[in-house]
Amino acid sequence: MPLPLIPIGLWTGAGALAGWFVSKLSSGSSPPPNQYNPTEDFMRQHKHIQDELARNKNEIADMIKAGKKEDKDREAEMEKLREDYNKKTTEQQKNWQDLIDKERKMQKDHDETNRKDAERRQREFDATIQQMKRDREMDQQRMREESERREREAREHAERMQQENEQERARMQEEFERKDRERAEELARMQEQFELRERQREEERAQMEQERIQREQEMKEERAQARETQERMEREMEEERRRTQQEFEERLAEERRQQEEAHRRAEEELARKHKEQQDILEAQMELYKRGISPKVWPTEEEWIRARKRLVDARDRFHCAVAGVSGSGKSSLINALRGVNNRHPTAADVGITECTLDISAYPDSNTRWVWYDVPGAGTLSVPGPQYFNAQGLFVFDLIIVVIDNRFTSQDIAILQQCEYFKIPSFIVRSKANQHIKNIMAEELGYQSEDTDSEENWKHMLDSAKRELVKSTRASFSKNLRDGELNASQRVYIVSADGVRIAVTSGNTQGVRKSKRAEYMIDEWDLLKDLCEAVIERRYAGQQGTPPQGTPSQ
Repeated sequence: MPLPLIPIGLWTGAGALAGWFVSKLSSGSSPPPNQYNPTEDFMRQHKHIQDELARNKNEIADMIKAGKKEDKDREAEMEKLREDYNKKTTEQQKNWQDLIDKERKMQKDHDETNRKDAERRQREFDATIQQMKRDREMDQQRMREESERREREAREHAERMQQENEQERARMQEEFERKDRERAEELARMQEQFELRERQREEERAQMEQERIQREQEMKEERAQARETQERMEREMEEERRRTQQEFEERLAEERRQQEEAHRRAEEELARKHKEQQDILEAQMELYKRGISPKVWPTEEEWIRARKRLVDARDRFHCAVAGVSGSGKSSLINALRGVNNRHPTAADVGITECTLDISAYPDSNTRWVWYDVPGAGTLSVPGPQYFNAQGLFVFDLIIVVIDNRFTSQDIAILQQCEYFKIPSFIVRSKANQHIKNIMAEELGYQSEDTDSEENWKHMLDSAKRELVKSTRASFSKNLRDGELNASQRVYIVSADGVRIAVTSGNTQGVRKSKRAEYMIDEWDLLKDLCEAVIERRYAGQQGTPPQGTPSQ
């Protein structure tokens, strides 16, 4: 029979008790001096030891029973724990197997779905490729037909322009020949007058010679009267003759010099007029070659005055800024030059028209020259005559500044720009003020102190959209009414925004400020101005534009 499981502490206690009991027996077994006459104390002590031993035995038996019971309970608990563990392990394995089966099934379904999607996408891709091939073939066919049509129109246009140029060249050749004939006739007439004066001088000299001979004859007759008187008269006559001859030669030389000077001045004047006429004809031929045919041609005086007005005509880009009085032309010019209205070189600004003649404002940092053109209403001249009288046909670009509405003068300038093939830009100025008015009057904006930053930005964006929408709708109608291109862009800018764009150089250089938040078309205006002047100056030339070309 196996030894029951007893706690180590019980075994240790039992061993100690047994050892004590044995020691007691050993100490009590030694015979007292009277072994055969035990005393009452010895017996009492022996009995006490026996009682204590019996009590210890009972305690040990109780402890052994308690240990056996405790071991049995522990074994039962351990068995229960093993059964629970096995049960949980089995259930967990079963759950894991179920999860693995589900995962395999889901993977299989996913693979099947991917395969079907891949097949469907492949079919759609093949169909798209076929459709794109058909569309590309149709586009290529249309492009070939369009190219043939454009080449045919270009040939017809070139032939028509060649015929017109030949006719114009013949007419101009006739005009040159007529001018040459008139000049030859004028020179012949001047030559006849010179010869006539020479004959008159010869006749005067002959007459004076006859008078001299006659006086000498009279003096010979008087010599008989008195030699002294004769000698004195001869001396006087000789002196008179020399003085008269000297005066005559001096007068003759002076008249010859004056006639030569007049002849030289006349030839120089004829050459100058011929040169000016030749320049004007060449300029008109250049306009004809570019397809420009204005309704009213500038006069010779207008051509000369306009060319003299340009500053460094060949080395700079010339842009005229026109518009009605008070539209903001001068403020825009100052902003395009990157200066404020209080700068010493700034253009004069004011509510009334400050400009009565075209004023040039060269930009010291770029090759641009900006010209402030007198506003409509300051000169009582009709549209085409105003355009020619101001010499606007010699500028590279023309900006028409408009505040609220178009005027007949604005329409006339834009029409003349189309006739002369000059790039024109419609600019609505004072955008920041218009935005503030819309925010206050239509959106109910009070002030920056009472509204939040988010509300201010929301109202600002709404006002900008409303301004762009209303401006372009209104100006498109005005352009259609003026028989102009209704799709021409209208640039909505402010002087502050243009100055910020010019001085910063690029969009990254703009500091985030509330003034910059009002900007709308400032960057597009600067970029389109540069592209237009480069296209006009250097279109068709090989290579790149020269250094100093303005860039955004």
